[in-house]
Amino acid sequence: MLAKITDMVNNHRSQWAHCDFMRMAKEAGFTVCDLIVKVRKGPMLSDKWRNAYHARKRHCFWIICRNGTRCER
Repeated sequence: MLAKITDMVNNHRSQWAHCDFMRMAKEAGFTVCDLIVKVRKGPMLSDKWRNAYHARKRHCFWIICRNGTRCER
């Protein structure tokens, strides 16, 4: 299984979606084998963000999981 996950801020609280995903994958019988962090190079432009109250999320996670208890075949 391959998933692309981005953390977010909601009501001034950080939501750690990648941690939630890895926990749920383990509960569903998957093994998290790798975590790749992709950093955005360009600027984050949005007219909604006039004031920044939190560190802006300039990255996303690619999470690789395998069904079962082992990462290698």
